[in-house]
Amino acid sequence: MRTLFSRVVVFVIGAFIGIGGVASALFLLKDDLASKPVGQTSSTQTSESVTLASTHSDHGDSTTSINGEVPSQIDDIVFPKRTFELKAGIVFWIATLTDDQIVDLLGQSTEASWDVSYSNRTELQTTLLQKLSTTAPARALDFVVERDQYQRNSMIRTVYATWARHDLNQAIERANELGHPDSFYALDAILDARTDLPFERKRDIAIGLRDERHAFYSHFTNLTQDKIENPRDTWYEIVNLASSENVQEEAEDALNRIAIVWFQERGLKILDEIVSSISEGFDYYFVLDGLFDDLSADRSQEVFDYMMSNLGDRAIEVIRETRLSENWARRDPKNMLAKVKTLPASDFREDLIRLSIRRWAENSPQQIFEQLKQVPPGLREYACGHAIDEFTQKSPTAAAQFVLKMSDEEMQKQLSTRFIQTWSEVDAASAKDWVLNLPTNSPIHASMINSLKWRLVSTDPRGAFELALKEPIDYGLEDSILARIADDDVQLALELLPLVREGRKVSAYAHIGSSLVEQGFSQHALDLANELDHTAQKEFYQAIAMYWVEYDPKGLLKVFDDFPTAVKSRVAVGIKIANGVLNCYSDEEISHVEKHISEQNTELLKQVQKIDIDNPAEEEIEVLQQLHLW
Repeated sequence: MRTLFSRVVVFVIGAFIGIGGVASALFLLKDDLASKPVGQTSSTQTSESVTLASTHSDHGDSTTSINGEVPSQIDDIVFPKRTFELKAGIVFWIATLTDDQIVDLLGQSTEASWDVSYSNRTELQTTLLQKLSTTAPARALDFVVERDQYQRNSMIRTVYATWARHDLNQAIERANELGHPDSFYALDAILDARTDLPFERKRDIAIGLRDERHAFYSHFTNLTQDKIENPRDTWYEIVNLASSENVQEEAEDALNRIAIVWFQERGLKILDEIVSSISEGFDYYFVLDGLFDDLSADRSQEVFDYMMSNLGDRAIEVIRETRLSENWARRDPKNMLAKVKTLPASDFREDLIRLSIRRWAENSPQQIFEQLKQVPPGLREYACGHAIDEFTQKSPTAAAQFVLKMSDEEMQKQLSTRFIQTWSEVDAASAKDWVLNLPTNSPIHASMINSLKWRLVSTDPRGAFELALKEPIDYGLEDSILARIADDDVQLALELLPLVREGRKVSAYAHIGSSLVEQGFSQHALDLANELDHTAQKEFYQAIAMYWVEYDPKGLLKVFDDFPTAVKSRVAVGIKIANGVLNCYSDEEISHVEKHISEQNTELLKQVQKIDIDNPAEEEIEVLQQLHLW
C-alpha cells in the first residue's frame, strides 16, 4: 500500500507544482518506488501500446487514470494530448523504471525513426534524465556527452541541475573533465541550482571550472531576481563590486533590472546618479535600455529633455548608445522631429532628425508629403524618398496613383524613379507591367523605363534588354545593359547581341568581347570582329585591346600580331600610352609594339603624350576617346 500511496503523492505533486517539483519528489520516494518489482516485456513477445495517461468518465466528467506498464520499445508509448496528463503520466511512469531501463529508453529516444513530436520527445528525455540524475548521474552524463552540441546544451543543464542538489562535489569533479562549452553549461546549472551557497564558494567553483566571471553574473542575478527592496543600496553593492573586480559586463543585466525599479520609485531625478555611477567600464545600452523600452512617447521626451538639460556632454553619449531616441521616434516621430529641430546644429541633431523622418515615413508616409514644410529644407528630398519607399511597400498601386497625380513635375520625376526601384524589388513583374502600360507621352515614362531596366538586369536580364530597346537609342543604352548581362551570363549576352541597334553595336561587341577575354575565351572574342563591317572592326579592336591591356597585358601581346594590319598602328598607340600608366611591359616588348605605329599615328602619339590623362581638357577628352583611353 505504501507503493500506491507513493504514486498518489507523486501525482498530486505533479498536479500542483509541475514536472520540476515532481522530479524532486521522485528522489525522496525512490527507495519506496524501487521496492516494487517491475515486469519487463520479453523481446520475443508482442508489446501493446502503453498510454501514459487517459481521460474517461461514464458521466462525461473528465478524470485521469495512470497506466504504469513499462514498454520495452519506445514506439509503444502513446502520448496524451493534454499537457497536464502528459507531464503527470510521464513522471508517474518513469518513477517505476530502473536505471538500466532509463538508459535503454534514452538511447531509443534519439533514434530518427521514432515518429513523435519534438515536444513529446524532449519532455520524455528531460524527465528520464532528471530521474537518472538522482540515482546514476554519471550514467546520465555519459549519455548526454554523446549527443550533438545542439542537444547537449540543454541536457547538460538538466543533469547538473539535479546532480548539484544531491552531490555537489561529485558534480563539480565531473564538470572539471568537460571541455568548453560543456563546462560552461554545467557551471551555469550548478550555480542556478545552488542559490543557497555563499558567493565565495560559488566563486571557487567557477574558478575551478575556468570561468570565474560567471560566478559574478550568477551572484548579481541572484541579488535582483526577487523583489528589490532597496534599489539604491543594491545598485551600489553591484556597481562597486563589479568595478573593483573589473566584471562590469557581468553586472549589466542586473543593473538594468534595478534601474527600472529605481526609476519607478524616484523618477527623473535618479538619472544623473545612475549615469554618473556607471560612466566607467559599463555599457549604457545594456544597463538603461530596459528602462527606456517601457517609456511612453511623452515620458521619452521628458527623459530626453531632462538629460539634455542636466547631464551635459554625457547626455549625447547616453542617447547615442541607447534606444531612447529610437523608442521615442517609433512612438511619436512627428513631435520628436519638432523637438529635435530646436537643438543646436550638429551631427547629433542631424542624426535625430533623420531618425524621426524615417519613423514618420514608416508610420504615415502620405502625411509627410502633406506636411513637408515641417521637415528642414535640406532634408526634404531625403524625407520624400523614405516616404515613397514605405508607401510603395505598403500599397504599390496607391503609391503609383499618388505619383501620377503629383503637380510638381520635378518632384514627380524624382519620386517616380525611387518608386519604381522600390516596387521592382517587391514585385518586379507587376512593376514592369505597370510601366509598359504608361502612356508614352507621360512625363515620367522615360525615367520609369530607364530606372526599371537597371533594376531588372540582375533578376530579369532579357526583360531589361527588351526595355532598353523600347527607348530611343540615345537613352536605351542596350550596350551597357548587355555588358552587365555578360558579367553573369555571357551566353545570353551573345544570344541578344545581334539585336543591338546601329550606333550601339560596336560598343556592345566590345563589351561582350571583353567579357569573353576575361573568362578565358580570347579567340572567341576576336572572332566577333567578323560580324562587323570594316569601319566597325577598327573600333572593336581598339576598344577590346584597351580593356585587354589592363586585364591581361601579356595575353594581348600574344595575339597582337594576329590583329589586322589596318588596326595595329592605333592599337599600338593605345598600348604605348596605357603602359605609361600601368607599366606592364618590358622595354623590349614596347619596342616591338612601337614598330607597328605609322608615321601618321606617331603624331597622334606625341599629341596624347602631352595630355594629363588624370585631368584632361574637354577637347583632349575627345582625342582620348578615339583611342578608348577615356
